[in-house]
Amino acid sequence: MKKTLTIILALALVMSLSVPALAANQTEGRTDLIFTYIPAEPVYTVTIPGSLNLEIGMNFLPITISDAENLRDKTVVVTFEGTQEYSSSFDWYFLSLQSEVIDSSVYSIPYSIIGANGVELGNDPGNPGIATSGIALAEFTDNGTKQITAFIDEDDVYIDKLMNELHANTLFTGYIIFGIKLV
Repeated sequence: MKKTLTIILALALVMSLSVPALAANQTEGRTDLIFTYIPAEPVYTVTIPGSLNLEIGMNFLPITISDAENLRDKTVVVTFEGTQEYSSSFDWYFLSLQSEVIDSSVYSIPYSIIGANGVELGNDPGNPGIATSGIALAEFTDNGTKQITAFIDEDDVYIDKLMNELHANTLFTGYIIFGIKLV
């Protein structure tokens, strides 16, 4: 009985390992090949300084793109998105630096921004210091550095008057919000 069971199990094992060769005289065959292209995601690093000490006149803010890979005809765009002062009535931002409180008052200094692409914000004589969001300031298709300019006009009569009225070392602060997108 053991001998019969051993032979049956051995035959079952041999039969399970064998592959039928039904096409003994076949001279060709086919293998289907499948490839799915999955492009690598674009990768890049944008560096914008966390602060900039402004002076009257031109002040340069470098924006750098590094480690750019797989951009494939796309552009990294840095946009102006806002400041600390927003008017919901008119949907615009005021480009101004605010003073510390002096004699119960806060003073502001208007400035303008000039993008690396030449676009000027806040330099409209009818509406100085006003800008809307979403405006491109710098565009990159590869690694590099471009300059954005923050400009305080030394010929501005208001600024000249303000500087004569305030004491030395009056601190003015503000900020700019940038957007970064791939288009």
